Amino acid sequence: MMQETLAIAKIKSDFLPLKSYANIVEGNALTLNWCNVLSNSSCSFIMGNPPFVGARMMKQGSRQKKEIENLFGKIKDVQDLDYVTGWYKKAAQYIQNTPIRVGFVSTNSICQGAQVPILWNVLLNDFDIKINFAHQTFQWDSESNLKAHVYVIIVGFAAEIQKIKKLYTYKSIKSKPEKRIVEFINPYLLPADTGIISAKKDAICNVPKMNFGNQPRDGGHFVIKENERKEILSKEPELEKWLRPYIGADEFIKGKQRWCLWLKGTSPSDISQSRILYQKVAAVKEFRLNSSAKTTNGYAKVPHLFAQITQPDNANYLIIPRTSSERRRYIPIGFMDADTISSDAVQIVPNATLYHFGILTSNVHMAWMRVVCGRLKGDYRYAKELVYNTFPWPSPTEEQYHKIEDTAKNILEVRKKYSNDTTMAVLYDPITMPADLEKAHRKNDIAVMNAYGFKINETSEMDCIASLMKLYHKIVNE
Repeated sequence: MMQETLAIAKIKSDFLPLKSYANIVEGNALTLNWCNVLSNSSCSFIMGNPPFVGARMMKQGSRQKKEIENLFGKIKDVQDLDYVTGWYKKAAQYIQNTPIRVGFVSTNSICQGAQVPILWNVLLNDFDIKINFAHQTFQWDSESNLKAHVYVIIVGFAAEIQKIKKLYTYKSIKSKPEKRIVEFINPYLLPADTGIISAKKDAICNVPKMNFGNQPRDGGHFVIKENERKEILSKEPELEKWLRPYIGADEFIKGKQRWCLWLKGTSPSDISQSRILYQKVAAVKEFRLNSSAKTTNGYAKVPHLFAQITQPDNANYLIIPRTSSERRRYIPIGFMDADTISSDAVQIVPNATLYHFGILTSNVHMAWMRVVCGRLKGDYRYAKELVYNTFPWPSPTEEQYHKIEDTAKNILEVRKKYSNDTTMAVLYDPITMPADLEKAHRKNDIAVMNAYGFKINETSEMDCIASLMKLYHKIVNE
C-alpha cells in the first residue's frame, strides 16, 4: 500500500514515516510475551478493541478456551470468562510498577452479572489495578453498511491511581455521553467504592425462596399447543383433568397460550388406560434414555413427571421472566395461581405477598437488577443467585410496609382494567404504557424509596445503587 501511494503521489520514499516506524508484530497476543514486543519501560499507553467471543460460544477444549484457562489458572468458574478477559489479564501483568495507562473497548458482559467476581477479583486482588475512566454501556457504531447491534463499554485502567476519574454515562444506549468527575469507579462502572457482588445460594435477607420454574426435559411431548389440546380432548375428553395452562416468559409477556400434561398424582393404571398418555410417557422415556446427559438419563425412571418440579402445591406464586427487553423500565412481574404450571423460562416465588411484589416491581429493585444481572445482547437476564438472593431488602416501619402493600395492590388493579385485550408487552412498552399504570408504578416507587430512606428528588439511580451496595456488604458482613 505504501508503494502504491508513493507511485500515485509521485513523491520520495522518505516522505511517509512508515518505513522507519513499521513496528507491526504478527502473533497471538495471549501467548506472546508482550515485553518481547515492546519493553514496558518504553510504553506509555495500551489501547485496543480486543476480539470478543462469549464464554458459551467457545467450545470446551478449543484453542481459545485453553488460552483463557492457561492465563487465569485454576480459579473458580474460569470456564465462564469471555475471550476478551484474556487481554485484561495480560495488560494487568504488563503494566505492573509502571505508569502505563490502558483503555479497552469491550462488550458490557465483563462488568455485569456472573463475570464480575471471576475477572475483577483477579485484577483487583492480584494486580491491584485502578479504574480511572470508563464509558458505561452504549451501542457501538461503525462506518460499515452492515450495522451490527453491539453493546460495549470502555474501561480505562492503570496500576497507578489518578486523582481525577472520569465516568461517561448514557441516558440510553444510543444517546450522547455525559461526563462526570467522580471519586471512585468500581467494576460495575459505578461511582462507588464498594466490593464485588457475589452470587448467593440463599437470599441474604429473610424473604421467600425463589426457584426456577418447572423443567420438562420431555423432547416436546408434554408441552402442547392449543390445537393439539383440542385434538387430545376430542379423542379422550377425560384427560382434561391432566391438562394445565403452561406459562413461560413469552406466554406471560406476549399473551401466548400453551398447555402441558401435568401427570403428578397419576397412577400406573391412569396411564395404561389412556392410549394418549401411554404413548406420551413412552416417548418421554425413550427421549431421556437416548440423551447424552447423564442427569437426563436418570429421569427416565419417572417418565410421567417433569424432570424438575418446583410447582407449589395449593399456593399462588410470583412469576418473573428470566429474560426481558432492556427497553422496559420495569420487568413485568405478576401473580399466578397454583393450577398454572410455570416453565423454566421464568423464576417463581411461592407464597409471596403484596409487599414482596411491591418491592420487586419497584424502581429500586429494577436499578439493582440492571447492574448485577447478566445480559443477552442488551436484554436483562434475571438470575436468582445474582439478582434476587443478593438484593438488600429495606427495614420498613409498619406504616411504610402497609403503604407498599397498598401501592402494589393498585398496580394490579390498574393492570386488570386492560387484561382483556392488552398484553404485558404492550402495557410495559415505554411508548404504549398507559398513564394510569405509569402513575401507579410511580407511587409504588416513592413508597419503596421512602422505606430505604432515599430522598425522592435527590437520589439518582447511580446513587441508589451505591447505597444498596453498601447495604449489601453491611448485611453480608454481619
